[in-house]
Amino acid sequence: MMYVRGWGTPREREKAKVWIARAAQAGEPQAMRLMGEMAHGGFGLARNGKTALFWYRKSAEAGNREAMQRLAAAYGSGSPGLAAGLEQAKRWQARAAKAESAEPLLPAPGAF
Repeated sequence: MMYVRGWGTPREREKAKVWIARAAQAGEPQAMRLMGEMAHGGFGLARNGKTALFWYRKSAEAGNREAMQRLAAAYGSGSPGLAAGLEQAKRWQARAAKAESAEPLLPAPGAF
């Protein structure tokens, strides 16, 4: 996040992307959500709905509230590569309502 925000170092997208990917692959829920955000919006990664859903699901299953909300929205609308499912949407929204919110260190969508 230091490379994303420029905290104590110049902002460097490529270095940020490398470290976020490493953290996601190591199982860090917020980094996994951020990988989903990056794939969803094409920020630092090629825009890819299936990749975004992959990372959102991993993050949500690890307890990340924002990822749960993203999955609920994806199921509710039937995002590309995902059939609409009201029951799945409700399930993820209910889990999100019970989950703790993430720490506010991650950038807002579109920060890349």
